[in-house]
Amino acid sequence: MFRVEGRHAVLARAEDLLALAGSVIVPATKRCTPWTEVLRQARRTRAATRR
Repeated sequence: MFRVEGRHAVLARAEDLLALAGSVIVPATKRCTPWTEVLRQARRTRAATRR
């Protein structure tokens, strides 16, 4: 996890991973997407921006 201090992002350890549950809002259309599909989409997007 991280926090913003002025113009800097400071990384910090999460004491309890489960405490972070729900801290990221996922659009309804993206919920229950298999992890393999998430990776495929991320790789495709990254490849398109490198061209």
